[in-house]
Amino acid sequence: MLAVLLAASLAAPVPKAKEVELFYPTTVGTKRVVEIKRGIKTFEFTETVDKSDEKDGVHTVVVKLDKELLTYHVSSEGLSCHAQPCDEPMPELKLGLKEGETWEHETKVKGAVARKTKYTLGKREEVTVAAGKFNAVRVESETTVNGSVSKLTSWYAPGVGLVKTESGVGNQRVAQELKEFTPGK
Repeated sequence: MLAVLLAASLAAPVPKAKEVELFYPTTVGTKRVVEIKRGIKTFEFTETVDKSDEKDGVHTVVVKLDKELLTYHVSSEGLSCHAQPCDEPMPELKLGLKEGETWEHETKVKGAVARKTKYTLGKREEVTVAAGKFNAVRVESETTVNGSVSKLTSWYAPGVGLVKTESGVGNQRVAQELKEFTPGK
């Protein structure tokens, strides 16, 4: 008996499971204030996590954006957003891919293709915005709508979501960044 207890006490500790990184907040009450600069115009909006449910490792997060509601699906596989009038969620971030790997998505409205987007996973980078400094994953995307192509670079931080974007169509430049982040309780 003593030998069994001694052997058990000398056994290596069981390694802890790696914590899953979720790239959007899932706690009700979390508030994100975002600032957008388009040319000389600047405006902001506030997102607040209104509801969050988890089933089989997928968090369905409902966010109030002024009078509108957005639904995010957040899991170890990535982040997608389902906004009206789109028929299905858009996969904004896919995890488990290697830097440089791509994925594509056709956004449909009432069954018709409204736009096509090709995403490329970038590397993790330190990004500084008004809300702070974040270790974020870079995603490059190219979207085609009615023959017009726009490019977007986005950075997503674990537990926070989208912290910065830079985009442009022709000479028009748009920048978006997280101005304030207040975790829910």
